[in-house]
Amino acid sequence: MPRPISVLLNGDFVSRLRTKTTLIRAILKFYVFCFEDL
Repeated sequence: MPRPISVLLNGDFVSRLRTKTTLIRAILKFYVFCFEDL
C-alpha cells in the first residue's frame, strides 16, 4: 500500500533538516577549531 504524499514530503523534510543540522554542526566545529588555533 503506497504511503500518502504528505507523509513522503514530511519524511523528506525531516531528512533535509537532519542533513542541514549536521552540516551546520560540522561548520561550527570547524570554525571553533580554526579560532582555537589562532
